[in-house]
Amino acid sequence: MIPFLEIFVHGKLDYFSYLLYNVLIMSERVEIGINEWRDLSSDELGFTGTQLKTEEHRYVAENGQAFNVFIADARPDGVGPTYLTSASFDYRMDTLLKRGTSILATQSGSRVAISEVPGITYDYDNPFHSKGAWQTPRQSLTAFTGNFDSLSLMQLEAFDKYLKFQDGDEIQVGGRSLAAYMAASMLRNLAQHKFPKRLKVSRADFVEPVNAFGNHSLARQWKILGELASYEERMRTEVYIPENEQIGHTTPRFEDESELNDRILKHVRRTQFAATYLTGAGLRKGIDHSLVRAMADRTNDGIGLHDADITFARGDASHVSFEKDLVAAREEVRRVGSDAKIITLTDESSSDVPLAHHALDSLGRIASYAQQRNTNFSA
Repeated sequence: MIPFLEIFVHGKLDYFSYLLYNVLIMSERVEIGINEWRDLSSDELGFTGTQLKTEEHRYVAENGQAFNVFIADARPDGVGPTYLTSASFDYRMDTLLKRGTSILATQSGSRVAISEVPGITYDYDNPFHSKGAWQTPRQSLTAFTGNFDSLSLMQLEAFDKYLKFQDGDEIQVGGRSLAAYMAASMLRNLAQHKFPKRLKVSRADFVEPVNAFGNHSLARQWKILGELASYEERMRTEVYIPENEQIGHTTPRFEDESELNDRILKHVRRTQFAATYLTGAGLRKGIDHSLVRAMADRTNDGIGLHDADITFARGDASHVSFEKDLVAAREEVRRVGSDAKIITLTDESSSDVPLAHHALDSLGRIASYAQQRNTNFSA
């Protein structure tokens, strides 16, 4: 990493260096609120409507692994970007995730495809005996080391089955938390030609990555997972999900929808514990590792990542994503000849709700995020 500037000269603060240092570390603050979305219809918010087309699929890989893929297409007349993303840590395809995906598509005029992480899934038709809901030992062990290439390659293959990519097609990638790491891994698979079709990448968004830079100890990672299970989950259940009711579109967590759903989730979490937590432990390795390796491909037929818009974003009250890590990851991107923008997500100025890790589970906030992403997220 390029070392940070020294801002003290002979024991005194050098003003020019001070200014340059602040340019280096400061992020742009972007407001995402819920007020403009109160009492709007589901069409206006974006998870229904004649302009929105959705598909749900249960993808089955050649080796028998199975997981869900959801596609929300809101491109005007079929013209617009295609955005590939993944479910996050311990997330499976449910109403909340599908509504958020649809809103992201509608408010950004995009086609958004989201996949569960292989092995962290459930079968709508047979949730207590989900056929194919497993990871191979190699997938779990490499994920534990911070390498998600095998898992994300399978996601790319699933997307390809339903989106039918052609060589030269342009895509965008990104996601929140674990999904940010899956996105970086997709980029490495594309750049190293592990995926057979040559795709161009126009932008990559890494939102709330956990440990965005460097290698950390397992002890530190368990502390981060503890924050996710305590403070971050409380913010999710007590602040962001209730905001959906406040704007007129109640969308609870999967397990809160019914007693049956609660039983289903407890069952799949128990049977998929190893896959979930070995994958989560892999987040101790920074996102920069996969991203920089993906950017090593500078050939004419490469994926175009050096010219892509790259953004790192975090909530202003996140306990698991830190600006210093985003700055360090951006410096790695700069070291290999590109650039990235750092965004801090905040509440609208008329309010003061802290935005933590799960803020985009608020449907109004993901609608605001999608609109802001179109205008304010370019590096």
